[in-house]
Order: sequence, then C-alpha cells, then structure tokens
Amino acid sequence: GPKGSRALAEALRANQTLRVLHLTSNSVGSEGAVSMAGALKANEALTELSIDSNHLTLQAKHALRAAAAGRKGFKLTV
Repeated sequence: GPKGSRALAEALRANQTLRVLHLTSNSVGSEGAVSMAGALKANEALTELSIDSNHLTLQAKHALRAAAAGRKGFKLTV
C-alpha cells in the first residue's frame, strides 16, 4: 500500500544497484506513486519502472512521467 510504497521510495533514493522494478498490481496508490516520482529524480541507477494497474490518479501518472522525462533509455509503464 501507500505506506510501503513510501518506504520503498526512500530506499530507492539511496539505491545504486537496482535496475528494474516491477510494481504492477501492488496497491501502490497515488500517494505512493508520487513518492516514487520523487525518488526517481534522485535515483540514476533504475532503468525501468512498471507501476501500472495501481489505480493511479492522472496527477500521480503525470508526476511519474515528469520524473522519467529526459532519462535516456528509461522505460516507464503506468
């Protein structure tokens, strides 16, 4: 849920090894997705994030897309 997603987002800020993260259908929620978007801005190691089927608002999807924009080769599935 959102609480776990926020904790994961915090861990991603310091991540230097994880390259691919699939969170499809994991009840991330919009609040968790916005936290993940913030983490993406700080994380340069991740190259792929799948976070679809999580009932995200348009605002949360926009935050994720904005965070992924400009990251060459980054694959985002919302």
